[in-house]
Amino acid sequence: MANDGKKNDKDKKDSASQAGAEKSSPSEKSAATDEPGRKPAAKIAPIARKRCKPKFKEDDFRSAEFSMESIFEQGKKSRPGFARFAVAFFIIIFLFVGVVVGLYVYRGMQAEAALKKKIEGVEKQIGKLEEKISASEGYAKYKTALDAIIWIDSGAAMDPGNPDKWSELREKYVKLLEGARPVKGSDFVVPTSLVDMAFIPQGRFFMGRKPNEPGGHSDEVPRRAVTLAYDFWMGRTEITNQQLKESYPGHRTEPWNMYKLNKPFQPAVMVDWHMASTCCLMITRKEERAGRIPENYEYRLPTEAEWEYACRAGTETSYYWGDSFGEIGAQYANTRDFRTTKILVWNGEKGMPSDDGNVVSASVGSYKPNAFGLYDMIGNTWEWCWDWYNPTAYKELPGVNPVQVKPIVSSVEVRAGYDNRYFIESPSKVIRGGSWGNVPSECRASGRDSVLAESKDTGMGFRIVLAPKISVLAASPEKAAVDNKSR
Repeated sequence: MANDGKKNDKDKKDSASQAGAEKSSPSEKSAATDEPGRKPAAKIAPIARKRCKPKFKEDDFRSAEFSMESIFEQGKKSRPGFARFAVAFFIIIFLFVGVVVGLYVYRGMQAEAALKKKIEGVEKQIGKLEEKISASEGYAKYKTALDAIIWIDSGAAMDPGNPDKWSELREKYVKLLEGARPVKGSDFVVPTSLVDMAFIPQGRFFMGRKPNEPGGHSDEVPRRAVTLAYDFWMGRTEITNQQLKESYPGHRTEPWNMYKLNKPFQPAVMVDWHMASTCCLMITRKEERAGRIPENYEYRLPTEAEWEYACRAGTETSYYWGDSFGEIGAQYANTRDFRTTKILVWNGEKGMPSDDGNVVSASVGSYKPNAFGLYDMIGNTWEWCWDWYNPTAYKELPGVNPVQVKPIVSSVEVRAGYDNRYFIESPSKVIRGGSWGNVPSECRASGRDSVLAESKDTGMGFRIVLAPKISVLAASPEKAAVDNKSR
């Protein structure tokens, strides 16, 4: 029994020891198992031995790959719907880009089709003109050839990928024009400059401002009778940008207040007197070599008398359609109007038209011509004259074939800008007709102005004449009349 009691006590101790081992931590249990005779370690609170679980992989902190990509991957693990959202997002972006690209391609195809249709229209128009040329003679034939060249230039601008096609076609009509010559009583086309010239017969007219004519200045009087004892030809329009490029290929006018001034058929501006005169001289030399200029004639700028005579075209009113400008004036001339004053914040005057259709210069020939068939003699651009300015010319020059060949020092306005103008004493050249920026009263047929020969302006251009040489007119007005009768 005693042995049985000892045995029971031993069993109780073993059971207690086993229970204690089960209550100890895994580490303690391992130690007790591995080293049976070792004293158990002190009990440690579980919180002190618990390791923090990292939110991201440990390698992410040790490499450059820890970036938005790892966050994205972690986000996908934590949110199962994120992948579906990302896929949907990229599909939407892809579809949007596809629609934009498709629309761009579609519009490009539309533009290409429209351009092709325009080119076909140009070719069709040239074909019609070719038929008209075959049925025409004289000036009508050459004028139609000039129209064909204008259409060809338009087609070449639309179709830059086929330069040889348009160049060969243009050369065909240029050669046709070589037969054009000035003939008394008839209009003609200048082959080397492609300028349409109107015949102006000799005659007598009243030059200067009428006593009751509103506006004007003292240099426009006294009104007097003037005779031009010779026939001449004048450009039907102002020289255009396209025509000036025949002599000055590099000439280009920059936009003014975002309005274009360099379109092919707008009048050439920013041209001083010397450049305009040189252009005339270049045409003269080319036409002389071809034997197409009458004796003692030359291409040049018009004299003041020639200009006013051609502008009036047999009328004695302020404008070649009447004494008042008004709405009817907007059919004949491009000047400042009420719409322009609102857009550019300029001053106006009573009697201006409401809107003539243009803010700056218009393509030449856009308005009705005068009785001589000349366009834009009033408005659009100021036009250079050959004469030196003389404020008392009407009192001093002869009444037959007058021209001011001697420079006269007088007060002239220098225009450094719209709001920056001042006067100096200097010889200057005459300009006539007014421009798109002038009020109607400054564009009268009798109106005169003067600027330095070196002046350039966005509202200043020129037209040419084929007329007796200035040297002939200056030497003897009577001789010019005799030479004219002998032709």
